[in-house]
Amino acid sequence: MPEKSEFPKVTLKYSALEAFVKVAKKYFDQGIFSLQLKREFNPDQRLLLSFQVKDRQQPIEIISQIIDRVEAPDKKGFTYGMRFLNFTEKKLNKILEGTSIPPETTAPKPKIIPPEKPQEIARESIPSSPAEQEKAEIIEAEIIMPEETIIEQEVVIGTGPRESFDGRPKEKPEKITKLAEPAPSKSPEPKAPPLPEIKPKLETTVPEPRIAQEIKPAEPEAVEPKLIEPEPEEFIPEPEAEPEIKPGLEKAELVPPPVSPESEPQPSLAQEPTPPEQIPSPEWKPISPKDLSDFFFRFCKMVLNPLDPSLPDTTKQFQALFDDFQKMMQNRDRLGIYLALSPSGKDFIIEGAQTLPKSIKIILTPDIVGTLIFRLIQFFDEKGLVGIIFRKFIDFEHFQKFIQELAKFNPEKDSPDELGLRLIQSGIYQFNLILETDLVAVPEKISEETKIILARLSGDLKRLQCLAEQIGEEPLALLTLRLEDVIRLVNNPQVIAQVLEHLPLSWSDKITELEFSDFEEQFIFSIPASILLGCAEILAKKLSGFPAEPESKAKPPNKIRARLEKLLRKVMARIAYETPDQALELLAHLLERKLIRYEELPEELRDPVSSFKLAEDFLKTPEQKLELLKNTNSKTEYRKLASQLLWASV
Repeated sequence: MPEKSEFPKVTLKYSALEAFVKVAKKYFDQGIFSLQLKREFNPDQRLLLSFQVKDRQQPIEIISQIIDRVEAPDKKGFTYGMRFLNFTEKKLNKILEGTSIPPETTAPKPKIIPPEKPQEIARESIPSSPAEQEKAEIIEAEIIMPEETIIEQEVVIGTGPRESFDGRPKEKPEKITKLAEPAPSKSPEPKAPPLPEIKPKLETTVPEPRIAQEIKPAEPEAVEPKLIEPEPEEFIPEPEAEPEIKPGLEKAELVPPPVSPESEPQPSLAQEPTPPEQIPSPEWKPISPKDLSDFFFRFCKMVLNPLDPSLPDTTKQFQALFDDFQKMMQNRDRLGIYLALSPSGKDFIIEGAQTLPKSIKIILTPDIVGTLIFRLIQFFDEKGLVGIIFRKFIDFEHFQKFIQELAKFNPEKDSPDELGLRLIQSGIYQFNLILETDLVAVPEKISEETKIILARLSGDLKRLQCLAEQIGEEPLALLTLRLEDVIRLVNNPQVIAQVLEHLPLSWSDKITELEFSDFEEQFIFSIPASILLGCAEILAKKLSGFPAEPESKAKPPNKIRARLEKLLRKVMARIAYETPDQALELLAHLLERKLIRYEELPEELRDPVSSFKLAEDFLKTPEQKLELLKNTNSKTEYRKLASQLLWASV
């Protein structure tokens, strides 16, 4: 998982804890966090939101992910829709422990500045040197007067979720009243219109990301809300209603190194961050067969024949293996080895040594592979393993501890699950074991790669809570990163479709923080859109092979068909939102097979899908369609045929 300091940082300042609580509660009610920035970020990019609250020493830092982006009409900024990855109501309650939030009271009506002469603090660009930066901050501090006048501005932003395949209606846009920046009474009039603020504005429900429409309005992927461009802002007099708590000044910047509270610099106005210097990554090269076989031989030997810690050269042998491991992993971040069954017997799939996962029999030379496979089979059988994932970023102490713990483990006496938990509690979570107890019962026809993915998901779910507590992360945020890591190197839609179909088999009832539907939607959200489209076509083809459901309710519905229908709706909800042009053909076929209804289509796709379907029907028998139009004598029938031809030409 990347360190927090690697994410671009957006600082949001609030004058009181109550203001932050209001923002957080709106997020949990609606599920999306909206703000405006001048800098352009990419969809799916992660940002670090630092909520700085007055009288609170430490900021509240939340890792968020961009799920929507709308460019401002004046091309001078962007409105971003974001979801929180590591902040839940449980964390909010911890923040509020021992803090009582007083009920709001009607505040006296503040002085109103006439709309025609609004004043705003000019935003300074980032100084080119530390001296200029310090000077700029001093000037800004002087401009902020103690007597501030508060005015309000009203913006209309669409908050309703898109219409999903479950037939939910769209909600109406919601008016959000938001306090503007305080304007000093004596500051000079600006020469240009004021820049838009960073607005904490939300929309959706759960802290977990949801998939476009099939999910509830706060769910990750689906729910990516349809942000509409904000209308031009104008200053208007404050209404009689009690004002909202005013957020403080906000700024966007790259994450600085940690600073103690005593030496923390004075806050400054919003400034555009400077992109970090791009350091070219080393060229990726396949691992040589000699280095790969040598590492696995020595690794198996140290586990099966543990070294005596009292011997003087024991540490040197561990250090030598660790150095060779780091050299082998120099231009890659992980290496995986998985046990697989083939017609000729047991085999091992190596992931990360070359561009694609391959059998060890293909990667290594024949004179080496026979002896090494025998040694690996002995190692995996004795320790009850089906896979190991090695990651580059591990220190020597944990590397040595991992080998020693694995050497002491005896499946006949010790619980495999306890081994996994013991490694995590020892701080060893860079290396992952896939144990025989993680395997799930699946049909024989599915691929070995699918079985490994399901087993890995099963193991990750079992140990998710323990790992989250060990590294101080929310289980849902950790699960998101785990799923992305599992899917990252899988580019076969057939494998992903099989995993989706059998995903319930990997679910663990030990997870109390979320439901299976949330886990499923998170998994769908983690799949790249291009691969997800191929998965949808495979699932639709399989679903079309089932007989139509009888209209009579006397016979119970087919569970497999019902599962595929529900799954396909969730998948198509995300595809229809992210890549609508590529989804037209598949949606038209699903509509023709009556797997979905016209009313269930997103409103913006109904006409294109209908047009595509009519055009497809026309091209099957164009002469017959034209002949019917030529020979018809009924105005009603003629109008119907002509309308179809017009739609087909759109």
